[in-house]
Amino acid sequence: MATLLLIIIIQLFLQGYTADVDPCATAVDLHRAGDRGTNCSGIQDQICDRYAIDPTVWYKVPSPSNVDNLYKDMATNAPELNHCGTSFPIWLNGTMPHDNHSIKNVTACIRGLHHICQTSYNITVMKCDLNHVYKLKPTNTCDVAYCFGHEGCHSPTDTHPVSPTVDPALLEPCNTTHHLHRAGDRGTECSIDDSAALCDRYDIEDTWYRVINGDNQDLELVTTPPKLNTCGTSFPIWLNGTHPTNGFTVNRTACQHGILGSCIHHYDVSIKHCDSYYVYRLQKALVCDAAYCFGQDRHCESPNYNNKAVPGSPFAVLLSVSAAVVWVIGRQSFCL
Repeated sequence: MATLLLIIIIQLFLQGYTADVDPCATAVDLHRAGDRGTNCSGIQDQICDRYAIDPTVWYKVPSPSNVDNLYKDMATNAPELNHCGTSFPIWLNGTMPHDNHSIKNVTACIRGLHHICQTSYNITVMKCDLNHVYKLKPTNTCDVAYCFGHEGCHSPTDTHPVSPTVDPALLEPCNTTHHLHRAGDRGTECSIDDSAALCDRYDIEDTWYRVINGDNQDLELVTTPPKLNTCGTSFPIWLNGTHPTNGFTVNRTACQHGILGSCIHHYDVSIKHCDSYYVYRLQKALVCDAAYCFGQDRHCESPNYNNKAVPGSPFAVLLSVSAAVVWVIGRQSFCL
């Protein structure tokens, strides 16, 4: 009798666990979806999928018009170089899964200078009714990015003008639909190895962000200097000031913690108080691996990451020191 009861409990646990992780329901929007079409070329700010892709997350790519709630599919033919909003686009070298809720491992190829499949990644695709969701791998370098759909660019290009569009978030920041990527791995107790370190140099856009983790909790930019190699990055960026109240919008200074001190770089940020949460307008980081720190005393959300201090990337340390020296010389003063 005890054995039968144990089997029933295990089955119920497994059923509950499976129900909680349905990728069709939990997939998140891939950043800069509007610039990934095969007809997007000459873009000024190219996409880099080295730092903003979380290999543990399933992604969907909404259509710009969002007609019938359909997503864009990954390109299955090799795009031209300098298309899909990047220099070296990644395309799916294979076929999609056909049965609903079926999962398929496929090969994604980087279009290179000498071959249409210069380098490849193993990715996973799942069928969700009429759509597909994707578990992607971070790229090894920039500017390399995954290619979805066939549209032109949403962002401005060097070769032709685009009709001006107004981001609704700029009209009413509290209603923003922009969420900061990998928010749950930005806590002060989250340290990860440099291969997965956050970098806010490439994927921060000029808009307002709401910062929500996987449990749908709003996070705040930390207001004390975090330790190096925390907040999911090597050089965390923190708020050197206070948050506003009573619905006000304020301009503040954010500081990048570095080898030479807790505020080696300054960033101008804006913060708005929205009743029970805040929204942020952030500047891109000057170097990698540097990223904004959200969530005091919070650990890593991603299960594959640890919560212990790890040594920073030697390249990142060297780059940060070099950038700091250049900055100091340019200012003709020392700032520790």
